[in-house]
Amino acid sequence: MDIGNVTAIPDLNQWLADHNLLTSWNRGPARSNPFPTYPPFLWKWADLEHVLTNVGPALDRDPELAARMAGYKHFGIEHPGLPPGAAPTINMGAQVCTPGELGEARRHTQAEFRFIVKGAPGAYAVIEGERFPMETGDLLTTPAWAWYDWANEGQEDVWWLNMGDITLTRLAYRFREVHPQRRQPIDKPPGYWERTLGGARPAWTEHELPTPPMRYPWAKTVSGLEALKASGRAPDQFDGYRLEFPHPLTGGPTSPTLAFEIHLLPPGFKTQAHHHNSTTRYHVIQGDGATLVEPERLDWSARDCFIVPPWATHQHENLGSQDAILLSVTDRPIMQAFEWYREEAQ
Repeated sequence: MDIGNVTAIPDLNQWLADHNLLTSWNRGPARSNPFPTYPPFLWKWADLEHVLTNVGPALDRDPELAARMAGYKHFGIEHPGLPPGAAPTINMGAQVCTPGELGEARRHTQAEFRFIVKGAPGAYAVIEGERFPMETGDLLTTPAWAWYDWANEGQEDVWWLNMGDITLTRLAYRFREVHPQRRQPIDKPPGYWERTLGGARPAWTEHELPTPPMRYPWAKTVSGLEALKASGRAPDQFDGYRLEFPHPLTGGPTSPTLAFEIHLLPPGFKTQAHHHNSTTRYHVIQGDGATLVEPERLDWSARDCFIVPPWATHQHENLGSQDAILLSVTDRPIMQAFEWYREEAQ
C-alpha cells in the first residue's frame, strides 16, 4: 500500500509501523510511576558477602570454570527494575580475589574505580606500571585506556567494589585490549604518580592518558573528614560533611564522567530533601541510617549499597550512635559538561 492511498488513520499507523517509523500521536499513555526513570533500590551486604565468601568452593566443583574465573570472580549489582545487564550510566559490582589469584593485564575504553571493602597484606593492583597496595577503604582509579592487573600474594581474601562508566562507552564502539604479556611490567617506583602529580610537579611531565591513575588512601580520607569536623563549620544541609576525590591534574571531578565523594553524617543528623538530574550510587562504609527517596524508604547499615535515580527527591538520616560514612559516585560531571545539570531543594 502506498501512503498516498491511505484514507484512514489506523491504516496510516499500520503503514508507519511496517516501515519502522514512530508517530508523535501514538506514543502510548504517560508514565504513572512516581519516579521519572526507575525506582530506588538497596542491596544488603549480607547477600554479597555470602556469595563472595562461598563462590570459591562452589566454583571448585568445575575445575575448568574455576581456572577461567581465577582473579575475575565479579558479581554485578543489578537493578531489578531494569533489563538484565543494563545499568543507569554507572555500573557497580562486587569482586573477590582469593590468595594466589591474579588477573591478566588489560585495558579498555571505560574507566573503572575500585573501593577496597576488605584489603589484606600482599594484595595489590598494578596500574600503568605502578604497584598500588589494596588496603581497606582505599579508592583506586583505573582511567580509560590504562593498563591494569592485580594479584593477591597474601593469605586472606580481598573484596572490592567495582564502579565505572561502561554503559556510557556502549553508546559508541567500545575498545578492549589484552596485554601481550600475562602481567604488565612494574617499571615505576611506589608512589610515582602521586609524587609527580602533587603540588610541585615537573613542568615537562607528559602522559599519554588525559587522566592518570591515582590511589586515595583511606587514612588520608579519614584525616580529611576529621579536620572538616574540627573546623567548626556546620555540615552541608544536603550532604553532611563532604569531601571530593579530585582529578590529579585538573582538581575537578575524579574523572571526566564520574565524581566520587565521601559523606559523614553525625549521629542524629538529617539532611534537607533535594533532587538533581544526576544518578547517584552509594556504599555505606559505616553506620546505620535511612534514606527517604519519596515515597520509598531505604534502611541501610554498614556495607550496604543503594541507588538514587535522577530527579528523585531524597534525604539521608543517621539513626545510629556513631558517625555514618557514605561513599557516593555520581554522573554529575556528564550532566555539567553538556550543560544539562539541574538541582533543587525541596
